[in-house]
Amino acid sequence: MQKSKIVSAEVAVSFIKDGDTVASAGFVGSGFAEEIGIAIEEAFLQSGKP
Repeated sequence: MQKSKIVSAEVAVSFIKDGDTVASAGFVGSGFAEEIGIAIEEAFLQSGKP
């Protein structure tokens, strides 16, 4: 059985390390992964780093 490549926003954010660049594509916010943005903010507020 193959492992799923889909993870929660919190797990995805845990892969971001100091110095990494995170980019998002879209048109005027359309297509922006808001859940990821919120998880990044929450992680930063909790730890002071991404």
